[in-house]
Amino acid sequence: QLADKLIHIPDQDTNDLTKAVNYCLSRQISSVIILGATGQREDHTLGNIGLVAEYAEKLDVVLVTDYGYLFAIKGKTKITSFRGQQVSLFSMNPKTPITSTHLKYPLRKMCLSRWWNGTLNECTNDWFELDIPDAEGLLVYLVF
Repeated sequence: QLADKLIHIPDQDTNDLTKAVNYCLSRQISSVIILGATGQREDHTLGNIGLVAEYAEKLDVVLVTDYGYLFAIKGKTKITSFRGQQVSLFSMNPKTPITSTHLKYPLRKMCLSRWWNGTLNECTNDWFELDIPDAEGLLVYLVF
């Protein structure tokens, strides 16, 4: 029934998610919400999460999971949240200094040298702010 809706992209040098995002870019789509990228294999999940920062250089992208959502930021960014919302941060560069406002465990020019260093934080307001150098990327995960 949906055969006319399928788009075959024979390129085997990228994964299916990258093919889909590149297709969106070719259609001048500037914002994408990705569903189903955290399936039953952790290696695929990690790969897809790692691609979010790369995609964010070209379009607004949000990856939605069963428990929350993940997106990339650059520069100084104010993020709408709620008091008590769980927040985790993952730096793309372990030497990037990060400063935060309205997080339970504040960061003051802190470098997240390991993936676990920025996990399990919490918003203390209805928004929080992150400040990082414009050239660097930071993945932000918010629990629903």
